[in-house]
Amino acid sequence: MKKLLCLSVAAAMACTMTACSGSSSPSPSPSSRNQDAGNPGSQENTNQEAGNAVNLVLYNNKIETVEALQKTADAFHQSHPDVSITIETTQSEQYSTSLKTRYASGEAPDIFMVTGKEDMLLWLDNLEDLSDQKWTADMVDISKPDITHEGRIYGFPVGIEGYGYMYRADLFKQAGIETAPKNLDELRNCAGRLKDMGVTPFVNTWGAWYQAGMFYMNAAIAQQEDPYAFIEGLNAGENLIEGNEAFIRLAEMIKLDFDNCDSPLNTDFAAQVSKFGSGTAAMACGGTWNQPSLDDVDPDMEAGLIPMPFMEKDEDNDVLYAGVTTYWVINKDSAVKDAAKEFLNWLVYDEEGQSFLVTELKNIPAFSNITTGTDSIGPLGQTLLSYLEEGKVKGIYNSRYPAGTVQAFGTSIQKFAAGNISQEQLLKELQDTWTSSRR
Repeated sequence: MKKLLCLSVAAAMACTMTACSGSSSPSPSPSSRNQDAGNPGSQENTNQEAGNAVNLVLYNNKIETVEALQKTADAFHQSHPDVSITIETTQSEQYSTSLKTRYASGEAPDIFMVTGKEDMLLWLDNLEDLSDQKWTADMVDISKPDITHEGRIYGFPVGIEGYGYMYRADLFKQAGIETAPKNLDELRNCAGRLKDMGVTPFVNTWGAWYQAGMFYMNAAIAQQEDPYAFIEGLNAGENLIEGNEAFIRLAEMIKLDFDNCDSPLNTDFAAQVSKFGSGTAAMACGGTWNQPSLDDVDPDMEAGLIPMPFMEKDEDNDVLYAGVTTYWVINKDSAVKDAAKEFLNWLVYDEEGQSFLVTELKNIPAFSNITTGTDSIGPLGQTLLSYLEEGKVKGIYNSRYPAGTVQAFGTSIQKFAAGNISQEQLLKELQDTWTSSRR
């Protein structure tokens, strides 16, 4: 695993993931708060060093990981009885707003999540510098750029994640679909075969902006010849989304997807998992983070990941999108930040902690020293591992978008999918959002 993550991942993503020393100036803190105002832990735990029992709050944005996180927290408490961890969770769509509200009300968590560079810069004034932590030396290369500013590391990479279309292998087999669709025509044919046997081809959460703004938008960015250069060109006003082939073809796939969903605007995450898990739908936009939820439905489910085949050339389509999408950061004003650091070190260097990071959270580890447990990450993770080994991955770039644009992108894509705006209007809205928000 060490060789795989240090060499294969770095090589596979070298064309899309480049080192960054943080040339952007940090944005102001989302809110100012009294140095002593904090979370329940900072109010209740006054002497961590003296060995008193402490509680730290981990604020999570992935509802699909709640049970796994709770098991991890319980295991840490068993070996560290003076430290308990409270897991609090808000859906991804509301997370940023909710986090700002918590800070403003003096209820900031001890550990919370950022998605990458822009998110880190937004919260920089509130973050503990973690550069002196031992595990920073064991972070794989692709996990560092989006959480590094001026040579300092501010976050803990939860894992390497990847996405595409989740698919039910058993339903594909029943429909006589022997290979994953390599292009839009084959995807259209695949949807037709599934419908003929009474199965809904897709189930996706088109009623929420998050999926569209995070995953579909990224697919078109990642398919650029040089995604970082393309983003820099957008910021400089030298590149355009309008007229861009990848975005035009992505729009075609979005319509195919939406038009072959059942109640697409009324499907939330729970309904998506339920329909996919029950076999009433065969494909869903999703990634390795969905594995715990699928296991809850059926641990023996025949599922996997296939590419989103919207580009013209088949070889351009045979990729999954991968990277570190979530970092845990520590509130620098937390009264229990030493306990928070102890928890993160336990995950990386304790055998039990490593096991929970990999087997419970179903993560491909972002640390080169973790070499055990990857046989337990489930079929979604195993599919991603095989794509990583073969060098067939493209990056995840939403952390490099102008701040606050992911929701706007998602909203525009929703409107297009539902037929409320044309393809030309969609691309113009995406372009206008970027232009008005760029640094």
